[in-house]
Amino acid sequence: MTAGAHTRGAGGEAVRRQLQEENPVRTVDSQTCGGVEVTTIAPDAAGAFNPAGGPYTYALLTLSEGDSHRVDNYASSTILCKSSGNGSLELDGEGTTLADGDSAQAEDYPLSLKATGGPVMALVAGVRRANAASRSLTVTRAGQHYRVTKPWGHELWLNGEHPAYCLKELRIAAGGRTSLQYHRQKEETIVLFSGRLRLTYKAAPAVGNDSVSADDLGRIILPPISVMHVRPGVLHRLEAVTDVFLYEASTPHLDDVIRVADDTARHHGRLASEHEGQG
Repeated sequence: MTAGAHTRGAGGEAVRRQLQEENPVRTVDSQTCGGVEVTTIAPDAAGAFNPAGGPYTYALLTLSEGDSHRVDNYASSTILCKSSGNGSLELDGEGTTLADGDSAQAEDYPLSLKATGGPVMALVAGVRRANAASRSLTVTRAGQHYRVTKPWGHELWLNGEHPAYCLKELRIAAGGRTSLQYHRQKEETIVLFSGRLRLTYKAAPAVGNDSVSADDLGRIILPPISVMHVRPGVLHRLEAVTDVFLYEASTPHLDDVIRVADDTARHHGRLASEHEGQG
């Protein structure tokens, strides 16, 4: 991902850092679990999560107070502000500030981000190819995102049903777990931002996804910050050991889920009952 220049505010020192797919985040560990590509990154890392040439880009920015960063090589981008203190993201030249949990949706709209009030982390997802949408900038405040209720917690669709890509927040309560599932078309990159997670994957590659038994599955505990890249056809399940927050960038195939096993016997695809009360 080419997200632009990163300028260090402390002492006036300017550091240009290209957050590109060819220069990924600093890793602590990397492994493949049944086709799920798992990378654990340093807590203070910054860079691109997904491999070069993917259908979307996804990156983590870590900004100290006074740092700024240009996000200017996207046709569409979504910026989510994450701050554990008083830090916020100022959208330079716009008179707008993002606090923790706020997001900005930019369509053909270059932005300069500046950390104010303390350190800030930002998740940036987007695409380079042009979309039909006209030039615009939309800010959504925390608590106002589209919410999908799940048996294990909830999802927030941070950029709605964008035609080119999706960015979601997933909160899974301790002990909760998703379906054992796979996707036919959807590709996704999931960031474990906080909490500890158990990833279940298929350990028997010769067995078909729809025919697996308990003996065909493997499991691994993941700490934050871990990144899971899941391609179409890869079987997986996420289970919260503690309360967890995850952030998922993906292709826009939001209804593409084949549930091989589910604790509440949910069927495949989108469930209207999980979207009740939403516009």
